[in-house]
Amino acid sequence: MRIAVNARLLLQNRLEGIGWHAFELISRMIEMNPQHRFILFYDRRKGILIPKGKNVESRIIRPVTRIPLLLNFWTNFSLAYAIKSAKAELFYSPEPILPSRLNIPSIITIHDLSPQVLPDSLPGNHGDYYRQILKRNATLATAIVTVSEFSKKEICSHYPIRQDKVHVIYNAARDVFKPLPMEEQQKVRDQLTNGKKYFVSLSALHQRKNVDKIIKAFDAYQADNYADHKLVIIGKRMGKHDLMDRAIKKSKFKKDIVQTGYLDEEKVARILAAAEALINLSEYEGFGMQLVEAMQSGVPVIASDKSCYPEICDGHAILVDPVATDDIAITMHDFQIIKKQLSSGGIERAKDFDWNVSAHALSQIMQSLVTNT
Repeated sequence: MRIAVNARLLLQNRLEGIGWHAFELISRMIEMNPQHRFILFYDRRKGILIPKGKNVESRIIRPVTRIPLLLNFWTNFSLAYAIKSAKAELFYSPEPILPSRLNIPSIITIHDLSPQVLPDSLPGNHGDYYRQILKRNATLATAIVTVSEFSKKEICSHYPIRQDKVHVIYNAARDVFKPLPMEEQQKVRDQLTNGKKYFVSLSALHQRKNVDKIIKAFDAYQADNYADHKLVIIGKRMGKHDLMDRAIKKSKFKKDIVQTGYLDEEKVARILAAAEALINLSEYEGFGMQLVEAMQSGVPVIASDKSCYPEICDGHAILVDPVATDDIAITMHDFQIIKKQLSSGGIERAKDFDWNVSAHALSQIMQSLVTNT
């Protein structure tokens, strides 16, 4: 089988949640299916990640998709023509990108409906573009992959499609996320926070992530407990984040807040594994990969009780109202009582998520679509 793949998200040193999802599934499917030919389509020549394999072919098609207008042209003209020229028998996209006219089976991934449900989740015309293509492509695609039962329910409730068209394939944590010995944890703290213990926030820095609420809860925790902790914020700024900036400016403990920006995965893994707890208060997510990364690292999780988080954590995290900052501050103190249980339970829960299992499930969907066409 000749499989055309939208690989434009596979960029060196620029992989976020969806990018890692794409890389892990594509690279593992290539390895698992040496009998198939994978034709990967990129929108640029420099800085791309090409998975290894003798059954891989990479093709560069223009233009670079920096704005919706160019992405639309790339998808419906450049990519559509390239897929036809490659004589592909199936098209797979790890995002909701799909040429409007294909005569072969297609699979797209809809991670969540944040552009639809939260209009401010993407800036300006990006939000308009994704709202448009989500509605159109959910109908056009032969099959849809999503990353949680929560997202499947969202997709089926917003768009007129059959439930059996939507397949839940979970994300997982990468192998680099693992517990650190105590002496290694202290080395991380010595380098990052002058030896102080810290809570960590790990996400793209956007207002829907409620990082401002984490800062306010941290302030209340420090004030009420006379604690000597730090708050480490890891992530790249995306879209609106002025609420976070204002919260930092107003914080009485701003000197205890460490912003690292975007870091490579090995640095993130070490910082996460040395944290007292991960705090993630996002109110709308399709999966929440950071939660599984923390659990696999043996780090307790304090998370929002919204969207998919109860499903992903399955009782192995402390779930909180993401806007009740005083209650969150109390949780940041009281979780210490069950820290060992949260750590061991989280490690076990993380075993339920496996990239190889997910890649195998996706491979089976591909095979069934081509066989039944």
